[in-house]
Amino acid sequence: MARSCSYDWAGICIGDLHNKGYFNEACFKEHGKSGLHYIIYDVLKRTKLTTEVFKTRKFQENFLLQTREANRDVSFGYCMAACMEFHRSTFFPTNADFTQSMRTSCNHSGVLLSRFKEWVESFDVHHASRHSEKSSFPDQLKAGWFCMTKEFFANQRRKEVRTMPLGKKGILQDKISSKVIFSYEKGVEKIKKDLKVKLYECFPDLRYNILVEQSGTSE
Repeated sequence: MARSCSYDWAGICIGDLHNKGYFNEACFKEHGKSGLHYIIYDVLKRTKLTTEVFKTRKFQENFLLQTREANRDVSFGYCMAACMEFHRSTFFPTNADFTQSMRTSCNHSGVLLSRFKEWVESFDVHHASRHSEKSSFPDQLKAGWFCMTKEFFANQRRKEVRTMPLGKKGILQDKISSKVIFSYEKGVEKIKKDLKVKLYECFPDLRYNILVEQSGTSE
């Protein structure tokens, strides 16, 4: 079987152990300093989840499950805080908007989604131990409350994002590195730029087709 077949296979089989571990680490690298790790460690009191756990120890003991749950609960907290801020913003639909939406589509989903997108775009910033299952809602609510008190989603026309170090009572410190701003868009551009090169390096049986494609593009 050609090596490139394994690339096609891996591309559609998402969600294995390593993918989940690296995804948790990516969330930490992207959002850790701006409040995610502070909420996990100081607000939710999950003090076992240190920086090393998210990075070098992510596959040890029961940390994979714990980091995934922590990211999930803070994300739900973000969602609740964002919904509350949206509800009290000027972007939230009026009663007249809801009435018109019911007339045209028999539901409120369209107007809520479109106005929520407008509100979001208005932001611009240039197992060793046994794990017992419990309700995650209290921690999610606590994370949401913290986001509300710190105005994570209040539209203040911020021009920068600041760090929130552990043990500093939520006091903002230095600026977040520009490397983690718009990381998704940067990642998309990097993939577009480097994917063919990586495929050429990893899969010899694809090299001829890649060269032919590149020569056709350059003509």
